[in-house]
Amino acid sequence: MPWLLEKGYRCTHGFCIDQTEGMMKEWEGYPDVEYLVASTAHPHLTNKIAGAKRNITFFHNYTGMEDPPEWKDDRKGLLKGWEERNGRKQTRKKAKKFLETRYEDFLYHYLFPPSVRVGDGLNSVNRAICLASFFGYKKIYVVGADCAVADDGAFHADGANATSSGKTIIMEGDIDGRHWVTKPDMIVSAVMLAMMKRKFKDRLILVGDTLPNALVDKDPEFLKKLPRLSSQDYNFDAYEERI
Repeated sequence: MPWLLEKGYRCTHGFCIDQTEGMMKEWEGYPDVEYLVASTAHPHLTNKIAGAKRNITFFHNYTGMEDPPEWKDDRKGLLKGWEERNGRKQTRKKAKKFLETRYEDFLYHYLFPPSVRVGDGLNSVNRAICLASFFGYKKIYVVGADCAVADDGAFHADGANATSSGKTIIMEGDIDGRHWVTKPDMIVSAVMLAMMKRKFKDRLILVGDTLPNALVDKDPEFLKKLPRLSSQDYNFDAYEERI
C-alpha cells in the first residue's frame, strides 16, 4: 500500500492477515485509507492504526489453530447447556454442524460480533479475494500474485535473493515448457488461486505472467500432485460447491 501511494496510484484500502509486528514498519505513517485487518493481527498494529485515527474493519482469518484435547467434550457440554436454557432440542442438522465446529471458529463466534471468516490459500491475496467476494464485488482483479521467484532469483521486496541465501525452501519445475522457481507455500496458494478462477470465471481476473494462470487449465490429477495442506479441502471435483 505505501509503495502504491508513493508511486501515485490510487489506493483506498490496506489489507492485513499478518500476525507479526512487521506490518507496523510496512504501514509506518498509516496513510489515510480504510484498513481491513484480521482479528488475529498483532495488537500493537491495531493500536497504531487506531492511534492514527484511521477506520478499521475487522474480519476473521483461518490460522489452523489446533483444537485442545478437551474441545470434543466441551462442544457436547455447550450444546447441552444451550438446549437446557432454551427448553428445547437443537435440530439434528444444526447440532451436527456445531459438534463439528473447530475451536478456532468457536472463538471467533463467541468473542466477536458477527463477521466473516476467510480461509483459502496461504497468503493475503487468496484471503482478500474471499473478502471481496463476501462484499459482493462484481469484478475482482488480481494484479501480480505470481506465486514465484523472479527470473533473477529476487524473492523479497528488499531484493534479497531466495535461491542463493540458502534460507528458503525452493522448488523448481516446468509447465508447458516454461520453467518456474517457487516455494511450497506459494504453490499451495497458486493452486487455490487457479481453483478460485475456475469457480468465479469472468468475475475473477488474474492479470500477468503468473503461476496461477499457468495452472488454471490443468486437470485435477495434475493439481493433486502439487504441494497442498492436509487440513485444507482439496476435493477438486466438489470445490464449486464448497467455496
